[in-house]
Amino acid sequence: MGLHDQVMALKWINDNIEAFGGDPEQIVPFGWGSGAASIAYQMISPKSQNLFKRGILQGGTGYYFSTLEEDSKSRVNEKLLNFVKIVNCPYDVNSKIAFITTETYDCLRKLDSDRIISAVRDVTDIRNLFGINPIKDNDFFPTEPIYAVEDGNFGSQQEILMDLIVQVGLIC
Repeated sequence: MGLHDQVMALKWINDNIEAFGGDPEQIVPFGWGSGAASIAYQMISPKSQNLFKRGILQGGTGYYFSTLEEDSKSRVNEKLLNFVKIVNCPYDVNSKIAFITTETYDCLRKLDSDRIISAVRDVTDIRNLFGINPIKDNDFFPTEPIYAVEDGNFGSQQEILMDLIVQVGLIC
């Protein structure tokens, strides 16, 4: 989901929105499905406090346990390595960043979406239908999302518009 990348994007928007005629007090991220989960995660993370006050979540949420990896970072790196092997991309077991090299990135960029989806399914636990998810940590997630909601721990984000689309997967 690139949650840290999203924080950087929100900071950039805050720093630059006035140059485009916008108001930093009126930033409202919108997300559908996994995008909605991303907005939900941003709402409870201390990393994105004061970057926006409202959020719109359509057809998804991050406020349940199954969206976070229970596993350690090493388990996620193992999934990444398995993914790279499945799609037959080169890797280096001595690389400092999860076996990833420049050649790995080049190979991954050339993959078509069907191959990526198939490989993600191959490395994903059948009980985890969301693929490779954020990791529980004390940096981005100081607490479980469900506990943050129960405790009203939304920080600067006080307004949320949320909907549920019944049987959304049936149209795919």
